[in-house]
Amino acid sequence: MSLEQRIGQLVAEPDVTRIGDDAFQVIEELLSALEAGEIRSAVRDARGAWSAVAWVKQGILLGFR
Repeated sequence: MSLEQRIGQLVAEPDVTRIGDDAFQVIEELLSALEAGEIRSAVRDARGAWSAVAWVKQGILLGFR
């Protein structure tokens, strides 16, 4: 399962007590991938406008739950 899919599953869980320790591992993986430049938190379109990558944003916000 991809990191994007794992984040989607964790975000979909309304009860934060049920996401368990897997959330910490997923967040660490996300942050490591961001720091290594493997994924980006925003992309620029052909006009030069930036937009957030939704699943990455959800993963970052998951860290604050």
